[in-house]
Amino acid sequence: MRLFNLYTGEAKQALFFALLAFVLFFAASLGWKLSDALFIIHLSASKLPLAYGTISCALIGCVTLILYAYHRYTPTHVFYKLLLLATIFYGLITLSLITGIAKSTPWTWFILKVCNHIVYIQMLSCFWTFLDQYYHFQDAKRLYTLFNSSIYLGLTCTGIVIQTGLLDLVQIFALIFALLLLVLIVAPKITKGFDIVPDDSEVELTGSQEQNSWKLFFKTLITSRFTLYLMAGCLISYLLMTTTEIGYLTSFQHYFGAEKASSAYDEASFRLTRFYGICLTTVGVINLITGWFFYSRLVLRFGVNTLAMITPIGFLITFSGWSFDSSLLFPLIGFIVVESLYPVIEDNNFNLLLNAVPLKLKPSIRVMIESFLEPSGMLISAILLSCAFIDWKFLGLLLAIVSFAIAATIRSQYYKAIFMNLKDHALSLHKTAREWLSQLSKKDKKITEEKLIQLFSHPDPTFQKLAIDVIFAYGRTNLLKRVLAIKNKLSKEAKIHFLTCVETTPFASETFVIDTINRWQEESRDRELQAAIDFFLAKSGLLHPEKAQYNLTSDIPLQKGAAILALQHSFAHQTLQSVTYNRTTALEELQHLLESLDLNELSLGITLLGCEGSQQSIEILIDYLKHSSLKIAKSAAFALAECIDSDDVRHAQTILEEIRERNDSEFRVACFKALSKIGHTALVRSMIDLSPILRPNEARLLEKIISDLGLKTVPTLVSTVVDTEANVRARIVAGKILAQLSLPQLNAHLIDVIRKEIERAYFYFYYGHTLPTEHEGHDLSLLKEGLLSNFQSVIDFIIQLLGASKWIEDSELIASSLRSKSPKITSQAIETLEMCCERSVFRLLYPLIGDLPFKEKLRFCVRFAQTDLTVSEVLEKMESTQNTLDLILATTWKYRLDLPNWRAMLRKQMASRQKLFHHFAYELLET
Repeated sequence: MRLFNLYTGEAKQALFFALLAFVLFFAASLGWKLSDALFIIHLSASKLPLAYGTISCALIGCVTLILYAYHRYTPTHVFYKLLLLATIFYGLITLSLITGIAKSTPWTWFILKVCNHIVYIQMLSCFWTFLDQYYHFQDAKRLYTLFNSSIYLGLTCTGIVIQTGLLDLVQIFALIFALLLLVLIVAPKITKGFDIVPDDSEVELTGSQEQNSWKLFFKTLITSRFTLYLMAGCLISYLLMTTTEIGYLTSFQHYFGAEKASSAYDEASFRLTRFYGICLTTVGVINLITGWFFYSRLVLRFGVNTLAMITPIGFLITFSGWSFDSSLLFPLIGFIVVESLYPVIEDNNFNLLLNAVPLKLKPSIRVMIESFLEPSGMLISAILLSCAFIDWKFLGLLLAIVSFAIAATIRSQYYKAIFMNLKDHALSLHKTAREWLSQLSKKDKKITEEKLIQLFSHPDPTFQKLAIDVIFAYGRTNLLKRVLAIKNKLSKEAKIHFLTCVETTPFASETFVIDTINRWQEESRDRELQAAIDFFLAKSGLLHPEKAQYNLTSDIPLQKGAAILALQHSFAHQTLQSVTYNRTTALEELQHLLESLDLNELSLGITLLGCEGSQQSIEILIDYLKHSSLKIAKSAAFALAECIDSDDVRHAQTILEEIRERNDSEFRVACFKALSKIGHTALVRSMIDLSPILRPNEARLLEKIISDLGLKTVPTLVSTVVDTEANVRARIVAGKILAQLSLPQLNAHLIDVIRKEIERAYFYFYYGHTLPTEHEGHDLSLLKEGLLSNFQSVIDFIIQLLGASKWIEDSELIASSLRSKSPKITSQAIETLEMCCERSVFRLLYPLIGDLPFKEKLRFCVRFAQTDLTVSEVLEKMESTQNTLDLILATTWKYRLDLPNWRAMLRKQMASRQKLFHHFAYELLET
């Protein structure tokens, strides 16, 4: 079973379909290829353009019938109905040959070629659609080459039967009829026991009518460059295939002298038939070997995007030499390209490349290419080759050049198309509002703006606040002007929220914003809103001290704070005496606030210290940062973010300790902003080590802060990435930042780091599932869960580094998509990953992330991890690593299992471990 890439439990179904493909297409290709030879013998190759034109018109006419059939019936019913019609067709041919009716007119051979060609094409298309019901894309990559090989094993047998001449014409068509009848009787009974899996397109086909409208279809089609290039490539390839087939058949006819005018016509026809049979047998064997042993390995090593270049290169070589050489060499090369490279390589490539087409288009694109573009290519080539002034060799060379150019474009577009599919069908919760909005099209942005305006006018203050947040994230001046022009719509709560948000944006000094705020002040009599407006104007220096004097005795703390700010920082013209008096008064009032026992007044005083920004104020704020009240500590953090600078690096350690101690997101964000203003490279490692305790938005801010420090952080980032003792999340953050700042530095260490991590991943995976049961009476399920959690952490780390190394736009999306329950999303993530990392690394990583049976994954673990360890030895191996979390997990279970000398080993580990481990060790030793 390993020879055919089969896994346990799927052999019966796969081998049946392989046998079905062999029998079915041995019969179909026998009729097709024999009709080709009979056509040349009885009608000459000069009639081939007319035949191909007729075939293409008939196939195009069948499109409507096929779509109608698939609309009314399941793929299974369509397949068996077509098989029934084919069986009847070959039965009638056999009967007509027996009675001699078929030989009464030479046009019988024309009709025979046309009908046999149509039967073969439609049977091939319906067979693959029928087969798609039983396999998903990941299985298709592994197994479809087996079925393709079976098809071309049938082609090999076709060549043998024709070449040996053991059967006459009537016997051959009688054999075809018997084989199809046998399949029609046996296949339905066997396939009843096979489970049908959902098709990849099921989600799209069950969508709303709006989603499946023709307008949306064509819009998606036009905007998908990869799909357009793929369709163009298929059309050009079929033009080339038809042109090449006519060329090599004509060359064979001339070489063997099988023209009707020849005196040795019968002998030449016999020699041509035998030679054609030998060629078919040879390429059939080549196809069989390529499909069974080489194609899947080539895809794994080079990728489908690289294999897409093989057939165009073959056509280019063929016509480049054919134009200057009249020998049989290049006709034979063309024969190999058409009968071997195209069906084995190109057909498999086509099935895989369809995965990069937008998933909502995939079913329709398959039908359009197979049932419309291919026969259209045949028709166009037939019309072109019927023109006497067109040299078919020159036409073939021109088409080969175009085909090569399109294949190169498809190769370059494949990765982007795969990744776009992944982004379109996976939820990226880690993106910011600005990132989401920046990806919208112009039309979608316009629709979004209208929705925001409606939300801005919503009577519920919660919706209004949400609209304000999104508008500021949008950052569009015209949109802000439009919403502020709407009068009497915003609630008091939304206006206060607007004032809080706008002061940290570039819009704070815009004239239209100031005018709007002044208008609110004139229109509103609400004291709370008036206080918020006064505070905003005071911070901007726009509140006059004379007005502020009246608010010093206000019972609203914010209004009193606005008065103090205005007395200190107003831009209004004042005499020197007034300035001195006002500032003295402000300092006295500020001191009263700082000495107040009321937390609201104390918080206001701390905020005002931040606005003052003196060195003495910073010292006071650092003390308040440690306050027991979270409200006071947050106020101090916000104030420090306003006033601290690079000269205050001595306070950085205190800020870092407080980030560790407090689990409040707003507090942490404010502290990180303060650290960014300090901007010292010595703080980089300490900030990165905080990554494990941070929320996603906090981690994104941390990445931005360190990235803004520039190349001087690179040595620290490199040391963090390669440090196996560091936390996995910290290493991920360091790797992502390093990729942005200096990708060559990351790539220089990447392979060694990844290989070590993959070895760890195999170790965790194997023992997370197969931990020995030597300690009876102890439930080791928690230890297994810990090992599997470590395994997932290592995989996430690997994916993030691999994504960063090749500038993947969204490595977090790939990591999360690999854990998706949807096979469609997972396969897109794996394909994206395959395109973005080294092949050797991907081959090591694939067994851990691919859709392989559990036993297959364990088989790979045996190759890369030591699999004969006891529980004690597993724990010792975990202790020997430099990872602190491994050590904590191993030590905990040594304690629970009461293994010998666990206390002595714990004390030994304490000598070289971090502070975090020391706290854990002391608690464990005291138990």
